[in-house]
Amino acid sequence: MKRRWLTGLAITAAFGGCGGNYSNEDVDFQLAMPERDELTVKLPNQALIIDPTLSSEYYLLTRKVTVTFNGIVDAFLGLIDAVRSYPPTERKPGMRIWGPFPNEGHRDWLLRVVIARRSDVKLASFEYSVEFRRRADPSAPWAAIIDGTYSLVGGALGGTGVMNYRTAAARAAGYPLGDDLKEIDSITIDYDRLGHPSKVNLFLTSHPSNEKLTYQYTEETDGSGTLLFTFPTTPDEVAKGVAEVSVRSRWIGSGAGRADVTVTKGTILMKGGARGVDCWGTDTRKTYVFRSWEGGDVLFGYESACVFGPP
Repeated sequence: MKRRWLTGLAITAAFGGCGGNYSNEDVDFQLAMPERDELTVKLPNQALIIDPTLSSEYYLLTRKVTVTFNGIVDAFLGLIDAVRSYPPTERKPGMRIWGPFPNEGHRDWLLRVVIARRSDVKLASFEYSVEFRRRADPSAPWAAIIDGTYSLVGGALGGTGVMNYRTAAARAAGYPLGDDLKEIDSITIDYDRLGHPSKVNLFLTSHPSNEKLTYQYTEETDGSGTLLFTFPTTPDEVAKGVAEVSVRSRWIGSGAGRADVTVTKGTILMKGGARGVDCWGTDTRKTYVFRSWEGGDVLFGYESACVFGPP
């Protein structure tokens, strides 16, 4: 899940012909679209891992999941950043429209971005959508592939929002999703930047398997954070009876952290003993390892070396 996702959405270069000037109200509409810093997981930068065998297994998994999570966010926000770079093409009362523009990779399709101020609520609240239709059928209705809402309920502190990516309409219309996007049925990202900890949740449903993955992230002002996620394991772990795990990974601002692991799928559940713990230091090296499915023994170190106790 990397930036090649944008092959299904890319219109950035097409914005070059917009021109014009911003109004103060234009900026209000643009602020309704989330920024990268509001949605990404911020795992602290740490020393280069010279030998991964010395690093905590679940630190490495947390880092891998963080890259995936942030890659999903980047795929959407690359388009949104393009919207921020240019004034709207069309201004209407309570609404701004960017486009339509051709999809760079599939120029027989058009895309546009619509942001509307909600009039049914007292708070500053907006709805937005990224919409598509065939260039050859100008009478066809626009269909959304991304939609979302944003409410500025905290003044300078921030607001709350929801962003949805749904592929059903695109599949029905024959819109080109790109190889990676074909594997996704829907993604929902909701976020709350009103106070601390700030929160971001991401819910993904795959296609056609309908497998569901959930990521929940909280962030404190001191750089500490928590990431909860489920993850399918390796074939070696499946052979041990551990097919899927739920992980609660926590870290402090220096990067040292702890992951508490619960087996959620696998034959080990029939035998009892489905809990694991990994702790690591600022250099990512393991300081404590416990696996109940490995005989219930401590595999490395002492739990007193962990920067967090049990949840």
